[in-house]
Amino acid sequence: MAPASTAPSLCPSPVRYGSGIPRRWLRPLVVAVVMVASSSHAAVADPIPPGMTERQHDLLVYAWHEGMKRNLAVTTTSILLQESSAGTDHKVGDRSNGFGRRSYGVMQLQLGAARDALEHCPELGRFRTEEEIIARLIHDDRWNIRVGVCFLDRLNTRQSMTWRELITAYNRGIQGSRAVDPDTFPYTLSVVAHATAGGLVGDNRAYFQRKAEERYGPSLRERERPAAEVAIDLPTYWH
Repeated sequence: MAPASTAPSLCPSPVRYGSGIPRRWLRPLVVAVVMVASSSHAAVADPIPPGMTERQHDLLVYAWHEGMKRNLAVTTTSILLQESSAGTDHKVGDRSNGFGRRSYGVMQLQLGAARDALEHCPELGRFRTEEEIIARLIHDDRWNIRVGVCFLDRLNTRQSMTWRELITAYNRGIQGSRAVDPDTFPYTLSVVAHATAGGLVGDNRAYFQRKAEERYGPSLRERERPAAEVAIDLPTYWH
């Protein structure tokens, strides 16, 4: 009988430890376990607030981030929630009005407001026709939010008004806002309810701030706080 070959095997058995797990499998297994544990911990420690869909969550965090750039995070996020339930409601409002007089997208911006915002923030782009602006407002949610922030900032920097007056002017325009009392106007009261204690934004300010910085990095803040959010009801609402 021929002697058994002493040549090394081309497929040697992996070295095993007391656990019976091959050595070459240990490192990837440990990494996988750590990743699962970390993600599970994050999910438990920082869940999406109750009653909020993933789409709403993403748009609200983005609105907070963009609003922070102009110290209007609470206002922007609360208006987004009021105007379209943060992207879950209609894309075109005021359908009884003619073309160009309706409100468009997640921040429900009218064409005139969008033109003012584009003039105030030229980095938003240039458009040849009103149809191009309307199409972008409807189909690009994040751009729509940026336009809304710039419109709020334009109102805030060109007019002397309180926080509630700013919210009212966003909804009715400068002239229209002067015809109503911002302390009793239903739209304004609804936005304030979102922004203050008991509201979705009011109860989750720290959460939105943390998520915005995790996702987009710290926002640049202006030296001077705009007058409109200085007048916000509770001092703790400052960021």
